[in-house]
Amino acid sequence: MYSAGIAAWAASFSPVLRLQYKPEATFSSSLDLGVGISYQSEKDIQKKKSTAINIGGHNQFEIRAIVGTRVNTSQSFEITFGLFHYSNTNLHSANEGMDFYVSGVSLPF
Repeated sequence: MYSAGIAAWAASFSPVLRLQYKPEATFSSSLDLGVGISYQSEKDIQKKKSTAINIGGHNQFEIRAIVGTRVNTSQSFEITFGLFHYSNTNLHSANEGMDFYVSGVSLPF
């Protein structure tokens, strides 16, 4: 069980397909879609205020969908927002999925 002193981690392999609209325009929209596999360090992750999440096993599938906008100026950058979903698709007896919402700003160098 996850406790306050132990960090949970994951390693995943997920090929990503990027669809980008007008990459050379000042504002360029993108959509990243990916499906892959993941290994989670913990099978039971305890929330602070609710019941524990039992994902059933260490091996999980990962689905990601991320939308973004690239701003092409003298110093280009990209703003993204998306969802990562983890589930074992009933390979284990328990299958409580986990969803993570992510956002980011990236600068190329």
